[in-house]
Amino acid sequence: LWILSVPWLTYGMVGGFIIVTLPQMLAPQGVTGGRIAVAVAVMLSPMFWNFLLAPFLDVRFNRRTYAVAFGVLAVAATALTVIHHPSLVEVECVMTGSFLAISLFGAALGGWYGSIVEKRHNSRLGAWCTIYNIGGDGIGILISGYAVQHLPPLAAAALVLVTFLAPLLIFPLIPAPPPDEVLASENFRRF
Repeated sequence: LWILSVPWLTYGMVGGFIIVTLPQMLAPQGVTGGRIAVAVAVMLSPMFWNFLLAPFLDVRFNRRTYAVAFGVLAVAATALTVIHHPSLVEVECVMTGSFLAISLFGAALGGWYGSIVEKRHNSRLGAWCTIYNIGGDGIGILISGYAVQHLPPLAAAALVLVTFLAPLLIFPLIPAPPPDEVLASENFRRF
């Protein structure tokens, strides 16, 4: 169960970047603390409304495919922000998309793991996922914070990209059941 939970590091790292590192990048550009707080709240908002898109995760592809796609998309958007962050509005859009992707990544993992783990192990799996998520926050903050302060933007983005994606290397070792043969419209009606 602790090995299955490793990809939650990626979730935590993206969240840690948004909560701590990104505000430290924006403050020297003259963005006020109040405006940064609003921007961070906007960027994290998909945590509350991503469930509206979750029914798509049961259509066409298996959950592993969705987890890989959304994980890569979230981390790539984060790395892009490390390289290029000229305007707050642009950063808000890119990083809101990043957090939407990482939120759907989490939903894909939840559905995937729920289909391969016995119910009696759910609480232990949830505990390990939480441990890795919180640990990922710290790791993401340390790595991205160091990178943006001490490395050129391209090298910092490369370090963030590689480090944040590394936990996904476990995916090929985890069995992935095939997707349901359901149309999206039918899945949304059930939802």
